[in-house]
Amino acid sequence: MGNSTDYVGRVGIDPPLNDREITYLRALMTAPYDDREEVTYEPPSARCGWRLADDGRSLVWDTDADIDEMIVWLRYLISHFLKLRARAVGTAGLEGFTFDHVVEGIVVGCHRDSGELTQVTVRRNRVTAKRLRLPEEKRPTAPAPPSARRPPAAGTGQVIDLLSRRRING
Repeated sequence: MGNSTDYVGRVGIDPPLNDREITYLRALMTAPYDDREEVTYEPPSARCGWRLADDGRSLVWDTDADIDEMIVWLRYLISHFLKLRARAVGTAGLEGFTFDHVVEGIVVGCHRDSGELTQVTVRRNRVTAKRLRLPEEKRPTAPAPPSARRPPAAGTGQVIDLLSRRRING
């Protein structure tokens, strides 16, 4: 989507993150790339746009970065640190992680210039994206209404004589 996109929505985390998980993930999300000493797994990019709620119950996308970046980071967080059988299970430095969270919610991005709408949905830790509205230049043209269509050539269509079937009360 580019750098002029507005987002609305959040994804919930159940059960809520514990204090150890909040501390680690908040450091991962906010630390400059070179200062991530405690990070066990290589993050997908230099900056994470997701922000944790203070109570550890939800994530909010807090940047106008590309929607693809949002998806990559969300999948990374879920697959490495949140879900059951996450990749980081048993990793030194992650003692106290429960790896038992289910992430669910919806975030919609609207590009300011083109009006393109994209919905990112998370259900039971599975992240999907769907375009709700294409930008103007990519929208298909609407078919002409039936009244504007050309009638079939003579002799090629069937004619139903409804007038002769009418009952005349009299």
